Amino acid sequence: MDFGSVKPVLLVSMVDVSAYGIRLVTAYLNSVGRSADLLTLRLSDNQKSLLTGRPIEPIQPEFIQNFLRFIENYPYIGFSLFSDSFHECVLLSREIKKAYPEKTIIWGGVHPTLKTAECLEYADYVCVGEGYVALQELLEQLDRGELVADNDDLKPPKGIWRKKSGLVQSTGTGEFISNIDSQPFPTYDPRHVFVRNDDNSISNLDRADYRNYLDYVYYTMFSLGCPYHCSYCANNAYKRLDKQYGKIRQHSVDYMFREIKEAQKHYTFYNVYFMDDFFILSNKKLFDEFVERYPQEIGLPFIATGVIPRMTKREHIGKLIQAGMVRSRTGIQTGSQRMLEIYRRKQNNEDIIKISEWFSEYRGKLVPLSYDLILDGAGETIDDTIETFMLISRLSRPLILNLASLRGYPGTEIVQIMEEYEPGKTVSYTMWNDTVINSLIAIESVVPIPRFIINILVKRKTFLEKSVPKFVTKIIYYLILLQKTIYHLRYGEYSSKPCWIVDYIRKISASKRYIFRKLGFY
Repeated sequence: MDFGSVKPVLLVSMVDVSAYGIRLVTAYLNSVGRSADLLTLRLSDNQKSLLTGRPIEPIQPEFIQNFLRFIENYPYIGFSLFSDSFHECVLLSREIKKAYPEKTIIWGGVHPTLKTAECLEYADYVCVGEGYVALQELLEQLDRGELVADNDDLKPPKGIWRKKSGLVQSTGTGEFISNIDSQPFPTYDPRHVFVRNDDNSISNLDRADYRNYLDYVYYTMFSLGCPYHCSYCANNAYKRLDKQYGKIRQHSVDYMFREIKEAQKHYTFYNVYFMDDFFILSNKKLFDEFVERYPQEIGLPFIATGVIPRMTKREHIGKLIQAGMVRSRTGIQTGSQRMLEIYRRKQNNEDIIKISEWFSEYRGKLVPLSYDLILDGAGETIDDTIETFMLISRLSRPLILNLASLRGYPGTEIVQIMEEYEPGKTVSYTMWNDTVINSLIAIESVVPIPRFIINILVKRKTFLEKSVPKFVTKIIYYLILLQKTIYHLRYGEYSSKPCWIVDYIRKISASKRYIFRKLGFY
């Protein structure tokens, strides 16, 4: 690695290789003349552990040694992390300081932005908010030897916090980029992107490794921002730090298509996954241009999340499917009006029922609409859960439910609410509580429960609150996963599937795919 005269920086993503946000920062730094590389540690690639019920394995000593050798020539190390990766990031930061006390450690991302003082216990600097300009200016100051401990005249750039004389020095949030089309495309050049492999070695993330670790999907975002103000979401916490984060920022169609084509030069993928919290439905001009041009210029099946029921029209769904959409997702979270108030979420159950009916009109053309649902909420009563159960029973089929217990992430409003209702309670994000009512809701994802049985059950609240054996919950969980896998493979949606399955399915001729219809999956 020859870096020339510019001091290099290594940005470390704690999550999987998609790492969209930190890829953008890496690209920006390189575009302004900084030598920046990206290492993805894949700590969120834990599906095997979820399926087997084993706890996620900690960082292995072997990897720590490989990691320390790898970073030897980088004077600046930046970590991008969510709350889930906090402890692993603390471990690696401590190991860096033991081996290389002179290296500068910078943290950024959601958790450092919301819990800055905590993170400054382990990092030399913390980037708060967007880090493009802030990180660039910080590195320039460090190159010049500024910001030394005895220099009282200089402050870090806007958005860069540090500790000075034991006190946190605040500089607000980083510069907000309004025109996101002005940013370079995410870094995908394998010369600048590295990956932790399964054997804990580190190598360039080339076309083959991308296939192994992300299957055949390209993850990107058409828009940034969300119109909701949910108490459990980091988006709302960001808005409280800086009102500008309440703005919806959207790429142009030209930018998005050029980005996808650039990524195709480096990686093989058969789907495009738009991870937006709020897709482009509110911008008629942008939407019409997208659905008209996408089939001709990109032509890959795509996934669109962030479909908000109250902002979606029937015509949107038809045009998106015609353009190539094979899966979509929307949020229910709860059917209880009382819980919606706790979640600070403006939502009408009738809008959700209506959008379910519209998607059901396209049965056989795409993966059934999936609904995000929060179980075991803060202060949730059996009556609240029954309201959710009744809402699910009214949705048009087929459907898929994405179920999770409520989890309070540090820095979000819901943490205080959870502490008020149930002090000290901790729940699993990946598995809901083993109650009869939760199991019935999960079963609805696989097979509809007859209405007359539902009417009988909802009158027996004591029974619904009882626990079921753990193995019953796991069986239902596996059935939902199997259901999703079959649907996804049937419609060519290849996210989170083993590559050998994808390769095999793609070899099956269209005439032989009737087996899926015979099995009842359309």
